[in-house]
Amino acid sequence: MAIPKPAPGQGKWWVIGVVGVVVMTAFATWFGIAASRGVDFGVAQVHNINDRSIQLVFNVGNQDGKSVICNLEAQDYSHNEVGVANVTLPPTKKSVAQYTVTIKTVSKAVTALVDSCNYN
Repeated sequence: MAIPKPAPGQGKWWVIGVVGVVVMTAFATWFGIAASRGVDFGVAQVHNINDRSIQLVFNVGNQDGKSVICNLEAQDYSHNEVGVANVTLPPTKKSVAQYTVTIKTVSKAVTALVDSCNYN
């Protein structure tokens, strides 16, 4: 069975369509790969120690044997930043590693969070 030929004057639209499909497929593939890379992180527990410190237990995934720098933040009732900590985590091959950090604060904190984590 022969492949049908496009009508005269329609060949350029077939080329544009095929190129468009190839470009969009490449973009979707790139976006999917880019979205799945990088460090994953999340809060596991928060413990109030006293009015000047709070303890944060958090999980970090996808370290891939690399050290990671995480920026941690303590907040008060009004979500004001009352303490920060920048920690360098050692390399690990674990799929998810758990860390505990005490954040010094200038006033009573009610919660803490992981602001960001990036490869060192």
